[in-house]
Amino acid sequence: MTGAPATVAELVDVAEAAARAAGSVLERFAAKRRAGGDVGLRDKGSARDLVTDADLAAQAAVAEVLAARRPHDGVLGEEQAERQGSSGLRWLVDPLDGTTNFVYGRPDWCVSVACEAGDRPGHPLAGALFEPTRGQLWLAGLGLGAWRDGTRLGPLGPCPLAEALIATGFHYDLELRRREASMVAELLPRVRDVRRVGSAALDLAGVADGQADAFVEAGVHPWDWAAGGLLVTEAGGRATMTDLDPMGLLVAANPALHDELLELLAGLAT
Repeated sequence: MTGAPATVAELVDVAEAAARAAGSVLERFAAKRRAGGDVGLRDKGSARDLVTDADLAAQAAVAEVLAARRPHDGVLGEEQAERQGSSGLRWLVDPLDGTTNFVYGRPDWCVSVACEAGDRPGHPLAGALFEPTRGQLWLAGLGLGAWRDGTRLGPLGPCPLAEALIATGFHYDLELRRREASMVAELLPRVRDVRRVGSAALDLAGVADGQADAFVEAGVHPWDWAAGGLLVTEAGGRATMTDLDPMGLLVAANPALHDELLELLAGLAT
């Protein structure tokens, strides 16, 4: 392997630096949008799947930090083709999670940056979520806990399914949306309520932060949930990508509710 080894704490520091750099770029684009300026809105093959110049500029800002501080690591970003590395580490980047919210001037969007070992995909070592609109920063490191603005999160307490607030989202693919809508229709009578924020990363941060009891969504990409999933697990919960949907179904919650939801969703899938 090439490149200096890094501690988890050092990787968290790099994740924070990259997320803040992208956040600064996005704040400038948000100000431009509020002033009526053009942010280069277009779709990626579907009117539901949007991208803007802000997404691409934020991705470039993250890439610049990683090139300077972790040049031998791999990178997989939503707006960037995969780059192979030689260090055994890979960064998962969503430079603007919640693009539709951003376009409409809604506040729920963020930068998500995580690092995982290449031989253990789906098991992040470090992660950062930065929400520029509210100036909130969530950090997590494997074995170091989950934090929001310096406050440690967790442990996540038990919650009966009937009293659970469930966060969810909907994929861009129409057939998957239909399956997700059916799942939500089955869940809704069994839980306290369901929320749809429009950012999987923020939904997961919300579970770690006690703003929701669980998150369930199908078709979530690795860059969508790497940092947020680590926040949940470091806050004492579980985040599992299951095969209950052909595109994968992510379930995140405190351990007891996580298992109860898995059992319920497995029954709905049969």
